[in-house]
Amino acid sequence: MRKIIHDCDCTFGINGCDVDDGLALLYLLGDPEAEVLGVTTTYGNNTLEKVYENTKKFVKKIGHDELRVYKGGATPGETESEAAHYLAEMAEKYAGELEILVTGSVTNLYGAWKHNPEFFHQVKSIVLMGGTTEPLIFAKREMDELNFSCDPLATYATLTSGTDVAVITGNNCLKVLFTREEYERELSDLSKGVVRLIKNETDYWFDNNWDEYGIPGYYNWDAIAAAYMMHPELFEIQRVDMQLSTEKLTKGRLILAEDETKKQAARKMLRAACFAGVIFPACGSCATAARQAPQSRRSTSTRPPAVPGHGMPVPAGRARGAAPVLAWQAPPSLGKCMRRCAGDMTNRHRRRVQ
Repeated sequence: MRKIIHDCDCTFGINGCDVDDGLALLYLLGDPEAEVLGVTTTYGNNTLEKVYENTKKFVKKIGHDELRVYKGGATPGETESEAAHYLAEMAEKYAGELEILVTGSVTNLYGAWKHNPEFFHQVKSIVLMGGTTEPLIFAKREMDELNFSCDPLATYATLTSGTDVAVITGNNCLKVLFTREEYERELSDLSKGVVRLIKNETDYWFDNNWDEYGIPGYYNWDAIAAAYMMHPELFEIQRVDMQLSTEKLTKGRLILAEDETKKQAARKMLRAACFAGVIFPACGSCATAARQAPQSRRSTSTRPPAVPGHGMPVPAGRARGAAPVLAWQAPPSLGKCMRRCAGDMTNRHRRRVQ
């Protein structure tokens, strides 16, 4: 049996609040390989007080009175809590065995580490639901990230702890929309109490998502993280390096190191090329004219290659070994603008040399 603690902000059954933490806990309790040792509560979907009281009611409602619920920190950086002490103790007791699913803020893990400096080394693995690697577009609206941004410092400490951490991002979860039709089909056996509970307690969330976003279902963020914890073979796993900062994590943003390296390289190439007189960066007028330029009259010409992020290739002085690219017939206005840009850049370059 796998030793698991679920750290969550369960608001299952609270009208207007998400249901996925409760579904994630039900998933863990229903897996024969999972031994859920306890549930620690945090904030995110609602205040800690409401989450704590609701989670206690929820475990009783699903018939698990033996499952103890621990109250966590109520605000970012609050390390002194019942949940933090419990996590620290369980990590020491089950060193090398304990697995933690986090589907709310990461404050309690930070608190556990403060109480037990070996906490992250003693934990076998951590699965986090949260973070974004690109804008989270939800029904044509960009949505704010919730979990990681609640406590950026705690998130940063966990992600850089050196332990085995898996992240199920919000972007990952947008690939799966749970519809009411699917629920009606899969939850048809009303003789089971858990089926009746799910159907009775999740209808409002379908209505909420339809009324607010116009989508025929909802994204089951936390249950997907629980599914990954128990059955990673169902997922395509990608190991990546990240460039983390608490500043970016205030928005829940995870910056992939590869993407950032490419951006920095492009900026360095651009600066070097500008100062060497190889290309001239397009000003706003150039860029507008370039987009409007006809593309029909093309020929092969010898010009410097386009620089990433600068759109159309901009002619400049002759350069040895310049790569052949497709040339286009620019309108007179664009030519004038380029010459002005070229003159400005040349003057700036001369002043630097002097």
